[in-house]
Parts: sequence; C-alpha cells; structure tokens
Amino acid sequence: GRIQKAITEISAFSLHCEKHWEKMESTGTVLVKARRGRPRKIWNKQKRRMLRTIRVNPETSTKDLQHDLAADGVTVHRSTIRRTLHKEMLYGRVMQRKPFLRPHHKQRRLSTGTGNLVKVEGRMDSNQYQQTLETNGISDKAEAAPGLDLPTRQRP
Repeated sequence: GRIQKAITEISAFSLHCEKHWEKMESTGTVLVKARRGRPRKIWNKQKRRMLRTIRVNPETSTKDLQHDLAADGVTVHRSTIRRTLHKEMLYGRVMQRKPFLRPHHKQRRLSTGTGNLVKVEGRMDSNQYQQTLETNGISDKAEAAPGLDLPTRQRP
C-alpha cells in the first residue's frame, strides 16, 4: 500500500520494475523458473466460488458450473469439475439437504386411498365379497377399489 507507493516515488521506477529488480537480485534471472507438475486449471479462488454456488443451490449441474468458469476465462471439462467436487466430498448422486415434509404433506399422505378399506380374513367367494360390500355401504366395485380396473366378467 503506502510503503510501496513511497518507494516508487523515491526511486522514480514503477512498482512492476521494482519487483523485477528484487527478483533479479535474489535469483539472478527474471524468467519464470520451471516447476514440478502441470499447473492447475481450477484455482483455489474458483474452487471456493464453485463450492459456494453448490451450497446455495445443491441441484446445480456440472454444466452450469462449466459456464460459470467459462465466464472467468477457464475452459474445463465437466469431468474435471466432478473430480474437483469429489475431492471436497460432494457427489451428484445424493442431495446435500432434503426438504422435510410439512404438515399438509403428512395429512395428504394419510388421507389418500384409505376411504373404503375393508379388512378381509382369508379368501372369499363372490357371494361373501358382495355381502361385505353391502355391509360396508359400498354399492359397486369401482367404489371398492378406486383407480383399479376390476374385471366385470364372471369366471366360468
């Protein structure tokens, strides 16, 4: 900040020149030295941004993340994004958080399909079946099992 600005005013050189001069004195060259391994495609800052995006919306796809990185000027394959997320223990098969059932969901679950249930012990012939329907106030087979297509033909 202020110290660097003061140095540039005293020396009459730009900050960029000063940094190169320091590097020349310490290493003997201003060239970028060789390093081990391939440089990373996704930097830590971009990785943190990806993780933040997923935390906000767990249903974010790798394609969406790919477009976000492309806006930063980084072109990566979707498998690279998946590999980076796997290293952070985030997998696409399991949602991070699942929504809880609200009271109206629970009520709907309890109320569906329980209107005309009749408990039957053992097997029944057609007469016993008809009698059970009549005693429970059910007039036809469609009311007995709503949504099911029951056969109307009698077996020989």
